[in-house]
Amino acid sequence: MGSCTFVFQTNGDLISGIESVTVPSCSLLVRANNVNPGGGQVNGPVTLSLSGGAGTVTSNAVTLPVLLNSNNELFVVNPGGQQVDMGITV
Repeated sequence: MGSCTFVFQTNGDLISGIESVTVPSCSLLVRANNVNPGGGQVNGPVTLSLSGGAGTVTSNAVTLPVLLNSNNELFVVNPGGQQVDMGITV
């Protein structure tokens, strides 16, 4: 577990801009079966868990495409279609 920083854009009548929020404790669990290095994308459950004060944990699972590139690096494809390097080599 480590911290996560989320960057987002705000659009308001008076103020618009790029904002961010950092959650001090979070984890991301990616599960995928039958993923071949350099092969195509497969759908797998991705669970984001955020830990708050007094031991509370909020988790949310979604199914997203995942892949391994030819160097065995794990990528998750976000809803915008961008491949995000998870910083993990398997």
